[in-house]
Amino acid sequence: MDSLFEKFNQSLKSGTPAEKRLARYYLEHPADISFETAATVADRLDLSPMTVGRFLRAMDIESHQLRQVRTSAAAASAEVAHANPGVSEPQRGFDHLRDQVESLHQVQALRAEPAWRQMIELLARPAEVFVASWGPTQPLAAHFACRLAEVRDRVRHVDGTDGIYLELLATRRDDGLLTVLDDRVGASRLERLCRAAKETGLRVLLFTHRMRVEPAQAADMVIRLPACPRGSAMDPIAVAALIELAVHGIGAAKGPLAMERAGRVAELQTYFEAGA
Repeated sequence: MDSLFEKFNQSLKSGTPAEKRLARYYLEHPADISFETAATVADRLDLSPMTVGRFLRAMDIESHQLRQVRTSAAAASAEVAHANPGVSEPQRGFDHLRDQVESLHQVQALRAEPAWRQMIELLARPAEVFVASWGPTQPLAAHFACRLAEVRDRVRHVDGTDGIYLELLATRRDDGLLTVLDDRVGASRLERLCRAAKETGLRVLLFTHRMRVEPAQAADMVIRLPACPRGSAMDPIAVAALIELAVHGIGAAKGPLAMERAGRVAELQTYFEAGA
């Protein structure tokens, strides 16, 4: 922890205006480090999620967060083993921590499967990529699109607020990909969106927690992620972890082009936030 605070103090002295604001925030809220995300901090400080994400990676806060969650879960498990079984509220909290760690492990395990490389190629190669969502998954989908745009061009988030996804489906697209983050809506709407996208020439990559989605019917590729404890939606912790791992994989696949683009993104962030 001391080394982390040393990094924050160094950013206060020599960082950009945005980095100084972030360093000051984390120094003033040390207890929140393990639980904040790039999106929540960006919202608090009126910065872009990309700027916050870049700062977190530079500070190695993501690794620190993971270590903290694992440590908390291990301590919780030990305490539960000796706790009064009649005390249900702490039990639920400890179980939640263990579920989070298990979700992270499941996403990490995906990288060893053949489907992972296929997914990376599917996200990296098309001329354009759309990320579609609705309801509670919209912030995650917007973040996914934002992170993808750091390592490849022509990425758009489509939220379907018009009810018919006109921006996505009105034109024939023969070299594009639709990435869908599933939510708690009915399977029929999900299948209609995927089918309509395929009819326009788009390939479809679906991330879902559902076990009964047939890839041949709904999408060209289906990646199943852990569900929330109640099983009604994808675990947001798992989705966030997958986004980061996927972006790093795409960056590696594109090589120098991705590095050049990431450098340009950093320059633009510094330029536009110089007066923040």
